[in-house]
Amino acid sequence: MPQLALKDLTKKNGADDDKPEWRDILNKRKEKWSTDLVRENMVVLKISFPSLEKHKVNQVVTYGLSNLLGDIGGVLGLFLGASIFTVLEFIDYFIRIIQENVIKTRVRMRKERKQKEREESDRMHRTLATFAKQTLHETSKEAIVEEDNPRHV
Repeated sequence: MPQLALKDLTKKNGADDDKPEWRDILNKRKEKWSTDLVRENMVVLKISFPSLEKHKVNQVVTYGLSNLLGDIGGVLGLFLGASIFTVLEFIDYFIRIIQENVIKTRVRMRKERKQKEREESDRMHRTLATFAKQTLHETSKEAIVEEDNPRHV
């Protein structure tokens, strides 16, 4: 019977609220509450501590909110700074590519322009040479014709 009382006493903490308490069980048996009955069914639980010393624990903040925010800001600054430098390097890279392409285009256009000017100059020289030859040839024919037909004044 002490086991039954112990079992019911442990369930009194709210583990099984629908089961009756040990007092109800004893009352149903119509037994009287005598000192012998209580002694037989009582459980004495002694709780003791190894020593009665108190330990005071002081908690000191070693890593505060300002340190946390500073570290988060430092990491964000590192990542954002690195990404900003990366973006600036890409911009610099693209500007250099554009500059090289512009310079190449200008050099190519100058070469093409000089080539056209040379071709035009050569064409004019040939035209002038041809004209000079024709003019010389005609004047020489006129001179020959005049020698053959002298004019008398």
